[in-house]
This record gives sequence, C-alpha cells and structure tokens, in this order.
Amino acid sequence: MIDSFKCIKDLGPFKAVRDVKLAKNTLIFAENGRGKTMLSETLRSIATDQPDLVLGRARLGADGGEPVVVFCQSGEGKDLVWTRAGWSDGKPQMAVFNDGFVEANVYSGLEVSASQLQGLHSVAVGEDGVQKAQSYRKSGSDVTAARDTKDGIAKAIQNRIGNEFKAEDFVGWEPCPDIDTRIAKNQAALKVALNADQIRQRSKLKRLPTPRPDLDMIRNTLTSSIDDMTADVSRKVQTHLSKLWDSAESWVNTGWSNAGSHDTCPYCGQSLANSQLVALFKHYFGDRYQDAKNEIARVLNGFNSDNGESARLAFMAVANENSQLLGQWKSDGLKVPHTTAFDAEAFIGAWQELTAAIIEALKKKLGAPMDSVNLDQEAREAVDRFQISVSSIESENNNVVALNTEIDRVKAKSEQGDVGDLRREARRLECLKLRVAPEMIKMCSDYQSARSAWEVAKNTRDDRRKEMSEHNESAFHRYGAAINRHLDRFNVGFRVGEFKGVSPGGVVTSEFVVVINDKDVRLKPADGSASFSNTLSGGDRTALALAFFFASLDERPNLKETVVVIDDPLSSLDAGRRERTVNSIGSYANDAGQLIALSHDASFLCELLRTLQGIKRVTGLSVRFGGKASNIVEWNLDDACRRDEEARGIRMQRFVDGEERATALLYRDIRYHLEGYLTIAFPGNFAAGSSIGDFLDIHKREDRSYGQTPLGSKDRVDALRELHRYSSDRSHLNIVPDSEEIELRSFVRQTLEFCRGQTGNSTLPPH
Repeated sequence: MIDSFKCIKDLGPFKAVRDVKLAKNTLIFAENGRGKTMLSETLRSIATDQPDLVLGRARLGADGGEPVVVFCQSGEGKDLVWTRAGWSDGKPQMAVFNDGFVEANVYSGLEVSASQLQGLHSVAVGEDGVQKAQSYRKSGSDVTAARDTKDGIAKAIQNRIGNEFKAEDFVGWEPCPDIDTRIAKNQAALKVALNADQIRQRSKLKRLPTPRPDLDMIRNTLTSSIDDMTADVSRKVQTHLSKLWDSAESWVNTGWSNAGSHDTCPYCGQSLANSQLVALFKHYFGDRYQDAKNEIARVLNGFNSDNGESARLAFMAVANENSQLLGQWKSDGLKVPHTTAFDAEAFIGAWQELTAAIIEALKKKLGAPMDSVNLDQEAREAVDRFQISVSSIESENNNVVALNTEIDRVKAKSEQGDVGDLRREARRLECLKLRVAPEMIKMCSDYQSARSAWEVAKNTRDDRRKEMSEHNESAFHRYGAAINRHLDRFNVGFRVGEFKGVSPGGVVTSEFVVVINDKDVRLKPADGSASFSNTLSGGDRTALALAFFFASLDERPNLKETVVVIDDPLSSLDAGRRERTVNSIGSYANDAGQLIALSHDASFLCELLRTLQGIKRVTGLSVRFGGKASNIVEWNLDDACRRDEEARGIRMQRFVDGEERATALLYRDIRYHLEGYLTIAFPGNFAAGSSIGDFLDIHKREDRSYGQTPLGSKDRVDALRELHRYSSDRSHLNIVPDSEEIELRSFVRQTLEFCRGQTGNSTLPPH
C-alpha cells in the first residue's frame, strides 16, 4: 500500500509536491490538463516496470533536470524511489487502468494491433504467468549458453581430428589397447591396395617394331643395267673414264648436260662433230641414264628414311619402355619364363652396319648407274648379321605376347582393396590413438560434462515450457470466462469468443474474436466485412477494455496485496454501464489492498463514494492548478458530493420545468436521487451500498401491514417500485427517444415528489 506521495518534483505540471497522505481508498479529483494522467502513468510505470513512462514526462523548463518521484509505502516503511534505471526494490503489486493500459493492451482508436495482443497476453496470464514465461525464457537462454559451451569444445576437438569424423562420435570412442598393431596392419593393407591400383593402371608390354628392308629389291637395283646399251659402248666409255680421276663420270655427265647442242669444245675450240668419243658420251649419257639415276636415288632415300637414326631411336624407345615395364611387373610377381634375353643394343649395331653398307653400295651405284654393283664381303656379312637379329625380334615379340597373357593373369588375380576406405580407416586409427592423449582425454571429459549440462538445461526448458503452457491454457480459459461475465453485467450484447494464447513464429501473443449474434467478428477488417472497428461503439470498446481489466483483477491470486488504480473509466458509457462500473469498482475496494480512483468527473467520484460508505478510510484529494504548477490538496468529499446531489436535484427540476433538454443522464438521476433519499430517510434499512430492490423486498411480506414497514403506506411502496422499474429498464439507453420525453418528464417529477414526501400519506420530512 502507498501511504503517501512523499515527493513529486519536476514531473509534468507538478513542480514540487510533498507529503500527500493516501488512505486505503483514495478518490482524486482533477480537471483536465492538471496532471491526473501524469499521476496514473507514474503509477503504471511501477506496475509495468517501465521507468521511461516517467522519464518522458519531465517538467518542461525545470532546472533540476530529471523528475524526482518518491512514494512512501506501508509495512516496512521503505521509500519507493524512481530513477531512470527503474524503481527501487520492493515495489508493491499494482494494477492500473487508464488510457495507457488500453493503448498498450486492448486497442488504439479503432484497431487492435499485434503489440496490444502481446500486451494482453501478459494481462491474461497474470503475474504468475509472466514469471513462468520469464523463467521459460531464462531456461531458453540457459540452453543457448550450454549449447554454445558444448559446441565450443566440440569445435576445438574437431580442429584437432579434422573433418572426417564428428567430434560428438569421437568423444564416445573406447581406447584400443593394440592400436599400434592395427595401424601397422592398416598401412600394409593400404600399401597392397595402392600397388593393386598401380597394377590396374600399368600398361602391358608392346611389340617391337620389326624393320624389314627389301634387300632383294636393293640387290636388283644395284645389279641393274641399261639393256639397249651395247657392252662395247659401255666398255669404251668406262675405259676412258678410268683413265681420269675418281667421280669423273659425274663430272663428264654434268659437262655434257651443259654443252647441250653446242658442237665446239669449250677448252680447245675444236669441232666435236667428228669426235668418236663424243658420240659415245652422247649415247651413254642419254635419257635412260637419267631415269636410272632417279630410280637409284629414290631407293636410296627410301631406305635411309626407313632405317635411319630416327627409326632406330623409335625402336629403342619401345625396347627401353618394355624393359622398364618388365622390371615393374617382375616386382609385382610376374613370372618370366627362362628365355634368351633380347639384346637391343646388338640389334641396333647390326641394323646400323647393314644400313651403312647398303647406303654405301647405293651411293656407288648412283655414281655409275650403268654399272652393276655387287655387295662386298663385309656388306654381305652385315646383311647376314642383320637377318639373324631380325629373327631374334620375332622371337622377342612372341615372348611379349606370352608375357602379356601372363600380365593379364596378374591383373585378374590382383585383389584391389578400397583405397578410400583404407585411408579413412587410417585416419580413424590415428584419431583413435589421439583419443588417449592426456589433453584429448581432458577435452573429451569437458565435452561430456558440457553435453550433460546442455541436456539438463533442455529438460529444464521443456519442463518450464510445459508449466507455462499448462498455466496459460488454464489462465486463458478462466480469463475469457471472466471477461464474458463482466460483459454480461455491462449488457453489451456481444461476448468474446475463444480467448487463447498463440505463438506464431515464436512470438508469444493472444488471439480472440468478438461474437455478435453468434457471428464471429474479426479484429482486422477484410474486404469491408464486419470487424472490431465497424461493429463496436465507443461505449462498447470502453466496456470491453474494462472487462479485460476487471477480469485480470478476478484472476489475481494476490489481489489483497494489490494497489488498484483506476483513471477515468467512464468514457462513452451510458447510465447503466456507468452504474455497473461504479458498483464493480466498489466491490474491488473490499478485496484489493488499496484503491486509488482518479477522475475529472466529480459526480462519478461521488457515486463511487456512495458504494464505499460502508468501508472505512476513504480520502479525497484534488489536483489544483495555481500560478504555474499543479499541487495536490485535500478534497472534502461530503461537500463535493452534497453539491453534486444538489446539482442533480436542480438539473431534474429544471427538466421538469422545461428549462433543460432531455438526456439519458436523467434515467440514472432518478436512481441516484432515490438512493440518496433512502440513505438519509431510512439509515437503519438502507445502508450504503444497498439496492432499492433489496429495500423493496422488506415490503413484500403480506402478514404485516404497510404501516409497520419503512415506507408506511402501499401507495409509497407502489410509487417507489414503479420508479425503480422505470429507471432500471432504461439504464442502458444512451439517448432519450422523442416518444418518451413526456413520459421521462413525468417520472422525474414523480421522483422529486416522492423524495419531498408528496406521494401517499408520508409523515417523513421532504428530502
């Protein structure tokens, strides 16, 4: 309970307010703009733990800067102090209804926003539900922290073991006592698998290329001669040329070709026409001679191309590759039958000797194409050696065929293991060996502890979520039912459909619909359909907000320790709803720890006072504006309410006299004027808080004469009953129908006459 406003400084219109005493029930009157809302929002900042509600309302032009707010509490007498960081410890339980509550939790203007539905969720589940939600959120944070710790250790382990295996699996591996032996076996198996892979990819032996020069053709070329040339001509020319120098034949042939048709010797100038030797040359060096030379040159060039240096190098490349492959295959278990090894170097030597001998003979033939050239002894021996070597190539190629067949068998027999699996196993064994290292034992132990803590945190979170869900489900069911009870009392003609908590996308919020004539009315309009904004009047929306607030009070387990603050709850309410609101507030005054009601409507506070007259400790305060600041002073409730009753009586008389327009307020005035009269006239039978209906029940007993009842006559009982019925039936109206204005004037006149003692045979003084 708040005993006093100890200090309010530089808050809104309040410059310096000190030591304002409050009672268990405090009614505060303030005209608009004097600081009433400032007070209620300051109290709401305690209820919602929102210090910004105060910070944003610092007095404009104040020298002190931030507001100073200190409230004195009962009990231990600890001061409740505001700072920008929040209120001091030991805040009282508070429930505040004002525009801020409506804006934050119910609606804004004509709409219900997502943030308001979220705020309403907290109102519905209550303080216990909010604490359970906070506990659940904390448990969720604990899960996140435990998971981060676990994952951090797992990452450190993962960095040590690589990415082939998961750290979570690695931690659970059991030590292996013969790890070194298993690693050695794996390495041996991997070596075999890798070798088998090489065997699969290694080439087989190649056949050696076999040079096959056409020796018969070469012999024919060397021994050929021109068949139409007489032996005598050839002999005479050769005899002449033999007397000259080596290669003279070629020189003479060139000179002869250059001489052409000339018949004079370029050296001696003599005529060649009658030279017998020249005639021989002409016959000897004719066209057939040139054809023979061309053919010999072709044979020479072809032989040199097929049997020259490049051909021998290509042959040796194949021989060397076979030799290297054969060595590899032998190392892989190829069984080579015992045969005479092929001597490639010897063959190349014989081939080279043959080539040199044949080229020399062909060049000799080219120099004397008309002569038959026979291979000399050395050349014939080179031919023989070559032919023998060629036969050894044939034998070697046959051996290659046989070896390749065996190689196929070796490949087929080779059992290739899965290299990838063996390598992964090698990494696993390495990690398994690392698992027993002291630093890894510690890391794994830390991980297991962190994982256990994470599991415990998850289980705790799940328990908290279950507790919160069960509480919320029950709370929402009860809260929805309580809302509808209050809506029924307000006689609004609508109710709230299923009221529930939902969590779309993980956001905790609430959800409901308004039900009118058994039709669901959504909060958000869609395609111009019926919605909250276009089906509920201002009074309906106010009644809904009050129902939400009153329902939250109903569900508070600690209402007796709660300070209930209500600021101007009557916006747009008709007389009937106004009366029910006053009665509801009065009922909570009995059960709450403290009631603070604020209003700019003095008559509302007086109406509320009548419901509190049986309750002790009612204090009136008024916010007054003087000079440049507001202050809070005592407010005489009796004088204020007497003036309100007098004003009501004057208003009723002016209406009867035709000096005031008919308003729905007059329906309520009938009721209040009668209650005021009965309270004064019959204090023993009509105490504060009594109802006219209860008072009339006293007069129903037929075994007693009306003279023994409080009213004393049947006429007065009937008159009171009729006035009560009329005002009650119309308490829900917001306007006076034109057709009823005359009737209303009659009932107002009858009310005034009844309270003046002008009805029946009353002996009571007029009121």
